Amino acid sequence: MRGLFAAGGNDPAEVSFPKQNLLRTPGVLYDTITHLGKPSSDTAGWQYDRACFRQWCFMLANSHAVYRAYCDVCEGEITGGVRHKCAVCNDFDVCVECLPRVGAVHPEHAFQKIDLGEAPDIVCSTSEEGQVRIQGSYWTMLDTIPYSHVPNQSLQTAFRKTMTANSSFGNTPFDKDTSNNNDLASFLEGVAFTKFWNTYIEGHNAAIFRPGTGLTEDAFKNLFNSVSRAYLTHINTLVSTVVNGKRFFVTEKGYIGWGPKSAEVGDSISMLPGADVPFLVRKLTGDVMPKSDEDGDVVNCTLVGEAYVHGLMNGEALAAVERGEVREQTIVIH
Repeated sequence: MRGLFAAGGNDPAEVSFPKQNLLRTPGVLYDTITHLGKPSSDTAGWQYDRACFRQWCFMLANSHAVYRAYCDVCEGEITGGVRHKCAVCNDFDVCVECLPRVGAVHPEHAFQKIDLGEAPDIVCSTSEEGQVRIQGSYWTMLDTIPYSHVPNQSLQTAFRKTMTANSSFGNTPFDKDTSNNNDLASFLEGVAFTKFWNTYIEGHNAAIFRPGTGLTEDAFKNLFNSVSRAYLTHINTLVSTVVNGKRFFVTEKGYIGWGPKSAEVGDSISMLPGADVPFLVRKLTGDVMPKSDEDGDVVNCTLVGEAYVHGLMNGEALAAVERGEVREQTIVIH
């Protein structure tokens, strides 16, 4: 991703090395990982990654990037990988910690475990009228939800751009000139990526039309069906290259992105002046580094690795500092 982004703005980096193996820099700990997907693999094979990518989509659709779930017993927010939802009362959720004692309080409730570690199976059926019905496609659902951190983008579009690090697909497989129309290019790439997702990830080839695209259903299906298998292979190669060995995450503020396999829930998204990309860091506890009066707010961290965070790749976090929305800190990386 070097040279493609400017997450830390366009000014030079401001770093010093107070001791061996220490790097000191101003920066912003902008957000925190709350949901973390399975790691993709470069050795386990395509079937593993197919299940992995579906788990990412399922986790996103059930994360607070879509809505926030709160435990109706302790009233705390339910984060992490598992929640329990009542099959009788649709608005009654319980966290793992409160589940053992909720039966005594509300014996009429029947709870279903929603484990974000595994995506449900995709079930396809055809009605007597010939319409294809698909159950378990969270990809389709994401197209109806806005991604609040980028104007006029659905969560499905944000997820697609995260899976490809916002890379252009190159020449689209359609007979249309998109060189001066970014909206058209993004729409056509979305159609092609949806066919890739349906075919390669969900295992069906249904052209699911949604009104509001500006096309008739027949025109949409013609576009969808014109995407060749060679182009689907091209998209597969792009996705596999970008997220190879990565873990998808959702943050406290509802951003989505990916980082290295070693990422953990609780890791911080840091923005460092002059850096091309965000970095995941893990806070150290205790008085690790002496502080001088001019240091101000010092945070000691270890480096986890570089990250892609959709909507934070072009200086947005540092602009928030200038607006007074977040505070700059002194970050010491060990």
